[in-house]
Amino acid sequence: MKTLFWNFWKHYPALYFGLSLLIGVSIALTHSLSPLIVLFSYIFFRREFLVAFLLTLCGYLYTAHILPPPLPQNLSLKGTGLFHIRSISPCSSFQKRLLYHGEFIRFTTETNETLSSIPAFFFLTNPTERSRITANHIYQLSGELKVMRPTSFFFKLDKKLGFKKKEKTFSLVEIRYKVKKTIASFLEEKIPHPPSFAFLNGLITGNLDDRLLKFSFSRLGLQHVMAISGSHFAFLIYLLSFVLHRFLTKRKSLFVLLFFVNLYFLFIGPAPSIQRAYLMVQVFLFAQIFSKKSYSLNALGCALFVAIVIDPFIVQDIGFQLSFLCTGALILGTPLFSSLLSTVFKKREEAPTFFHQVVYKTSSLLKEALSLSLAINLWILPLLLYDFHKFPLLSLLYNLFFPLLSFLPLLFLIFSLLAHLFLPFLAPLCYWITTFVTKLTIDLVLYPPAPFEATLFSSQFPMEFLILYWSLLFLGFIYWKEKQKSEKEFFVFL
Repeated sequence: MKTLFWNFWKHYPALYFGLSLLIGVSIALTHSLSPLIVLFSYIFFRREFLVAFLLTLCGYLYTAHILPPPLPQNLSLKGTGLFHIRSISPCSSFQKRLLYHGEFIRFTTETNETLSSIPAFFFLTNPTERSRITANHIYQLSGELKVMRPTSFFFKLDKKLGFKKKEKTFSLVEIRYKVKKTIASFLEEKIPHPPSFAFLNGLITGNLDDRLLKFSFSRLGLQHVMAISGSHFAFLIYLLSFVLHRFLTKRKSLFVLLFFVNLYFLFIGPAPSIQRAYLMVQVFLFAQIFSKKSYSLNALGCALFVAIVIDPFIVQDIGFQLSFLCTGALILGTPLFSSLLSTVFKKREEAPTFFHQVVYKTSSLLKEALSLSLAINLWILPLLLYDFHKFPLLSLLYNLFFPLLSFLPLLFLIFSLLAHLFLPFLAPLCYWITTFVTKLTIDLVLYPPAPFEATLFSSQFPMEFLILYWSLLFLGFIYWKEKQKSEKEFFVFL
């Protein structure tokens, strides 16, 4: 058995080193040795124990060094500080609001205590284009800083003292915000149905600024549909490849794809799921350019390693956790469940009639959808119960078809934009059809079948259970994968 695990890590060293770094960072953030369960569950199956141990130690020491000073949860500190903005996004509830994420370079409390490098976020209510805080300056902000967790602080801006511009900086955040706002204004004009506009704008820019839609997607466990991820990068790559391969050689097409992928990443912004997908795509494209074999698990390991080095605190982000877990589950678990379900959905060599062909194709698609859903939910269900203490059972059904269906309105929008550019007289009709198709799609989410709505609730359980569960599951999938001795592996971005 030990040889099986050695062979696995031999093929996927990047994943091995990424996990080692993750363990060290997790120990520093949780102040618990429970992540070592993962370390001892796989480390002795690999000869390079010293390298893994050093990476774990470096991850721990680096994270412990940059951690903000320990403060009691819900503690409030009044003061003034210099704030550097890292992201701006609309976040409306009953009023129009902008959500700012960034870092206090320095924060001085009323008692003259100085804190440095404090990650924080705040809201600006009913901002106009003139009155809002722009991202191309460092600001002096006055107000109240509240501890949410050791690596997250909420800042309540003092309306009387307000904010002052201190230093001008170049910021992609400001450019990104303005471009996204321009696109949103254009879509709002062309798509008259507000929920349809909000949905399409969310798919394109990653900003879903509709409270009802957010609640509806959350109620059905479909939040990931509106999060820009690997499926969007894959969609972009396949769409561009379809066009480029007709005019350019494969190598030139890859360089053009590389340019557009980077441009798209700069436009969307470095959210955890986007960053993970972007890094995996980069690994895949560079491997293709240099004619090297690429493995999804190694690309996932590279993305994990780089993301943690850039920002160790990202480990505590639920988007980061779900993105990496779902991708790992898809790569390791889908082939296993597909193999198990093949006993039910048996493969046929040929279908005698058209009807049989349709039935066979439908059953094949259902098998793949079930395999994907079972693999992902097996990994993320404990995490969702741990963080949110509930799980909507309808999500098991909706996740079989809705993620794929959500790209249909996007395709119609692309055709509408092409008509807008080349056949303007057809554009109004195309936009109307796009609105109609989008409305039908989101109505499935806004009005789910009420008799089937049920939720699984859970009380709190220890984090050690989560880690032990994932460790055993991971080892089980590794064992099955190596026992298959299959050299064929598909590359996924999710």
